[in-house]
Amino acid sequence: MNNEDDVRTLLRAGAAFAPNRLMTVMGMGPLGTVSRLVAPLFHACLVYGYIGTPTARGQLPFRELQERFRNLYPGYEEAFQERQRSAATVQVRK
Repeated sequence: MNNEDDVRTLLRAGAAFAPNRLMTVMGMGPLGTVSRLVAPLFHACLVYGYIGTPTARGQLPFRELQERFRNLYPGYEEAFQERQRSAATVQVRK
């Protein structure tokens, strides 16, 4: 990502597909971090963080990403717990 317009363009492109399919887009580099933090506002279905060693510039450590999401999105924790329950239910059904 070279500038803020790149971030806007990337997120708008992802949001355009979101109503029809699960999709996520994220940038790399210093501004890539911003794209990852605001991705939920643009209907991203997932965001990558890292545990151990980052695999792309702009990634945040998982724990920091989780904490920032909790601060930025008040309903994050409840929604996260619901997704975990749903995933466990799917696993049990298989």
